[in-house]
Amino acid sequence: MDHLRSANAARNYPDSSEPLRNSSGPRFGGDLAHRLKRRLLHFVLRLPVATRRLRSGTANAYLLAVILVSAATALRVAIGDALQGAYFMMLFPAIIATTLLAGLRAGALALVLATLFSWYFVIPPTFSFKIRDFTNVGASLTFIFVGSAITAAMGGIRLLLEYVSHLNQKLSTSNQTLSMVFECNPDAILLADRSGLITRANRRTAELFGKRGGGLVGAPLASLLPQRFRDRHAAHHATYMADPRPRGMGVGLDLFGLRDDGSEIPIDIQMAPVVIDGAMQAIATVRDLTEYKALQQALADSRAQRAVLEERQRGAEQMRVWADAFEHASIGILISDPKSGKPRAVNHAYAQACGVSPEEALRMHTADLTPPEDQPTASACIAEADRTGHATYESHHVRKDGSVFPVEIDVASIRDGDGHVIYRVKSARDITDRLETEREKERQRRDLERSNADLESFAYIASHDLKGPLRAISHLAEWIREDVEATASADTLGHIAVLLARVARLGKLLDALLAYSRVGRDQSDIEQINVEELVRDIVTVAPPQPGFDVVCEAGLPELHTHRTPLRVVLDNLIGNSLKHHDRATGHVTVAMRRADGVAEFRVSDDGPGIASRFHERIFEIFQTLVSRDKTESSGMGLAIAKKMVDVHGGRIWVESAPPERGASFCFTWQEAQR
Repeated sequence: MDHLRSANAARNYPDSSEPLRNSSGPRFGGDLAHRLKRRLLHFVLRLPVATRRLRSGTANAYLLAVILVSAATALRVAIGDALQGAYFMMLFPAIIATTLLAGLRAGALALVLATLFSWYFVIPPTFSFKIRDFTNVGASLTFIFVGSAITAAMGGIRLLLEYVSHLNQKLSTSNQTLSMVFECNPDAILLADRSGLITRANRRTAELFGKRGGGLVGAPLASLLPQRFRDRHAAHHATYMADPRPRGMGVGLDLFGLRDDGSEIPIDIQMAPVVIDGAMQAIATVRDLTEYKALQQALADSRAQRAVLEERQRGAEQMRVWADAFEHASIGILISDPKSGKPRAVNHAYAQACGVSPEEALRMHTADLTPPEDQPTASACIAEADRTGHATYESHHVRKDGSVFPVEIDVASIRDGDGHVIYRVKSARDITDRLETEREKERQRRDLERSNADLESFAYIASHDLKGPLRAISHLAEWIREDVEATASADTLGHIAVLLARVARLGKLLDALLAYSRVGRDQSDIEQINVEELVRDIVTVAPPQPGFDVVCEAGLPELHTHRTPLRVVLDNLIGNSLKHHDRATGHVTVAMRRADGVAEFRVSDDGPGIASRFHERIFEIFQTLVSRDKTESSGMGLAIAKKMVDVHGGRIWVESAPPERGASFCFTWQEAQR
């Protein structure tokens, strides 16, 4: 059945060598009348081409006019009286032929000559231009008018024939060009009708698919595809013909064509609709991707090889970097064989620390570098490194001159894919300086502890032993005031009051000094503290003067820490804000926020503020910015607060920028671990 279908298609479609054209008439011959009509039309269209040497206005065109008119006149003279009264009948064909063959100018010349020749040779009296009958004048004028119309009409017909001939030539040239482009295109091009039969294919298509003897025209389009694509091809072709538009076939898929020998070739197909003889067909451009695929594969292989080469280069560069790092490392590194214990590589720092050259170190055994008393520890740590992969220990190394120095050794056991230790990497760091530094730090720590103990003892003695004489002075001054109060002058009583105030201030200084020395020795328990309650308790014990208030921001979180140190800090900061306020009314606000176990407190007031140059000085002991005669102060409150904050891992600072009023004392407080 497929064979009959292919044969019928071969009879119904033209050979691939016929030029492409799109005409509404039949492509092959019909009956005899139709053939004759086409022959006559071809002759008429070719007539201007055949007479191209008789272009209008040339000598040949005028010569043709003279010859034809002379011949027609001679014929009319020869006929004589047989055509009585038809003087101009034989001259019309000459005028028509001249105009068609030689153009409008030659036709006009033929009309003039015909008028003159007929007047001289035909109209009586013959061989004379005399007028005998005015009827002949009217006939001549009619001849001239009709002849002019015929000449103009024939001239227009000739121009039309020339234009049609020109278009025919252009069409023929275009058909030949399209046919050459179609046949000589480097890509395979074929046409298929709605039923999927190939109606035309160029030579490249036959070469690409290995077809011989015009076996493509009339064959099903599916015959060019492998068997696995044929079942879906008919549906895809019908879908495309239902909505034809230029697009690629199988976009995103790997398409293959089937050659006559059964081999497959990778192809790319671009589809477009075309109307031929009123019927919709699909034109397919098939491109062989064999070389493109080979180039892609070669490019992929090249990239893979390049990647391998770059990886090797990176590996070589990394090895070079590792080698440089190994050789120039500041710590000694030794790589040893786990079986023999012999060094396989030693860097310069290791050899220099042992007092030998790298070559000498490579000839030694690793056990020779360790004193006998440290070898059990070294063996145990090496066994641990083989078991866990890593071990660190402190030991000693022996130099070439026999001297011993302390080292910190880090051992790493490197295994292969099967888990066997293939070598050990030992890094040794001379810790002589570190041990000396640690000993110095320990000595300084003991000295500091002794100094702190002496300071605390001094503060206690000073505060305890000096308070007795101060109390005696205070009592003595009170007795003197009582004895002389009735008779003493106002100045004397004023001096006694100043003396009592100075004694009281000295007592407060001794108490503050004792409190400062004991900061950091709080042994109270850690508890959950409600900060708002703590602030209220501080204000209740030491209430501010009338006109001042101390408030907390709403929603302060609780804090897990020592109560007493935090109370001391807040008490000192609140008291400092109230004590140094310059107005009769004031406001102090306590705020806190907590993040990641660290609380940040802010005690803000609306007082006069503190200049930036004093922001560090105010936290030093015995420092106050106002005369003690104006404001009674020991100068220790902020110093005690700073020391408390430092002990609990925080920091304290002040934010103030006069002339803007107000100052904010801020400090951070490390929350205790639960």
